[in-house]
Amino acid sequence: MHQIVDATTRTAAAASRSGCFHLAPRPSAIQQGLVRLYMHGMNFILRHWRQPEVAMTRLVQLNRWLCGMQTRYQKAGPFIWPYLEGGTGVPVVLLHGYGADKDGLRSLVPFLRRRFRVIAPDLPGFGEHLPDWRVNYDVDSQVARLEAFIKALDLHRFHLLGLSLGGYVAARYTIRFPHRILSLGLMDSAGFSSPVPSDAERLYACKGRNIFLYTDEHQMEQLIQFLLHRPVKLPPSVRRYWTRQKLEQYAWRRKLFDDLMAGGLDLLDSQAHLIKAPTLVIWGAEDRICHVSAVDRIRSSVEDCRAYIIHGCGHIPMIEYPMLFRRIYLGYLAGLGAGGAVQPMP
Repeated sequence: MHQIVDATTRTAAAASRSGCFHLAPRPSAIQQGLVRLYMHGMNFILRHWRQPEVAMTRLVQLNRWLCGMQTRYQKAGPFIWPYLEGGTGVPVVLLHGYGADKDGLRSLVPFLRRRFRVIAPDLPGFGEHLPDWRVNYDVDSQVARLEAFIKALDLHRFHLLGLSLGGYVAARYTIRFPHRILSLGLMDSAGFSSPVPSDAERLYACKGRNIFLYTDEHQMEQLIQFLLHRPVKLPPSVRRYWTRQKLEQYAWRRKLFDDLMAGGLDLLDSQAHLIKAPTLVIWGAEDRICHVSAVDRIRSSVEDCRAYIIHGCGHIPMIEYPMLFRRIYLGYLAGLGAGGAVQPMP
């Protein structure tokens, strides 16, 4: 049974071990204002700096510093993994989505690093990793590489949280290496087929167009509309910069997607029942990339699963509702008892 919960009440009141909880939060004017301010800052840099790429790199580095994260590098197998790290305590490993990188999950860091050791790597093929056309970047290959990275860091047990493609990799990793996982977090995860096709799936099926492989500013703005329920209006210089940057990487991004397709995009349908770790699912009800109907499929397969569906939210809940996401995730981790069961919160 679905339970309707107003987000103005404590999300921790949902104290059962499993269930599906629908949240109806009010849009945050402060959050929207901060996003607009950040975009205008980027616009100013791109319009007035002689070397905008250098200035944008400095802006990213400033944001990492403000979040209390350090950039580190770890050799694992043939790869040198760039990753962000901050905080102390039980490790929480964050995995980004397709077309993003370790900085895409930066908004999760400030509240997590106060209680946990936060580790956010670039998955091979993304971010600072050098492209290697000889390598296959399907999900199972990424899972094996992630285990090599985990071993190189000498991590034994940790919480694992992934967004979209990162959720796919995280779930497959949990199945293959269950002894390492304290809890699994899935945010609008790929890897599951949904009973109702998403808008992105329909676009691909009808027109053969991958929403992530944009080639002009109009298609880039369309991607933003697919990712966010309340899309941000991008300043012209920001649109041009991001479009030019991704256009230069178009062939590489297509290879990454083709490798994922060849390896299978819905391998979790037949294997989700093998997930035995306590699992938290957070999903935007208006997600146009991964349809929310996948949540029922996950809940019917994963025994120890709690799900939150956020209404008025798209594909990236921690961006659209960061404070609500914080309350859900920290509340869930705080409620995990020694046996892995979710305990009532005070």
